[in-house]
Amino acid sequence: MPGDLSEFPTDAQLEQTVRERLKKGAPELADTSRIVFSSATYETNVSSKTVDVTPEVNGRMVYGKYHISISFDRDGNVTALTQQYAPLKEGGTKTVRLADAKTVQARLDAHEFSANIAQQLTGCTITGVEQAYYMNAGFNAEGDYALYPFYVLRGQGTAADGGVQDFEVLVYALAG
Repeated sequence: MPGDLSEFPTDAQLEQTVRERLKKGAPELADTSRIVFSSATYETNVSSKTVDVTPEVNGRMVYGKYHISISFDRDGNVTALTQQYAPLKEGGTKTVRLADAKTVQARLDAHEFSANIAQQLTGCTITGVEQAYYMNAGFNAEGDYALYPFYVLRGQGTAADGGVQDFEVLVYALAG
């Protein structure tokens, strides 16, 4: 069917390609990074498939400042490469209280979240929740980048054209 994702290499093929390239250029990321897939759709045609490479800290994905995005065309050729980098340092950790379900719901109701939703969706259903980190884009008071806990809510909703779309919503996870 023209314009759909079946015209692109599979997620497994792209993941293998990306991990092989990371082994050559950034071996410290090759086996420890998480690979996330997305696609860009313009009108009815899918124009690219993107692989996001993000580090993990304590087995949790890091969103925000630190990531590599590689976009591929239908033939598996790289069409765009974006790298945002800030060094991750061990140490300086702090134990914090995480928000409970009631606080998270209040933040959602107040529209205090970030989402990767390209258009308005209806009938949304949350299919999974994960605790992750977000790295800020600026320095903290000590001159370092900081990681903040976030909840990632994954789900599906219905677009205006009736198609089902996946989405992610990031909600600040610190209590208070």
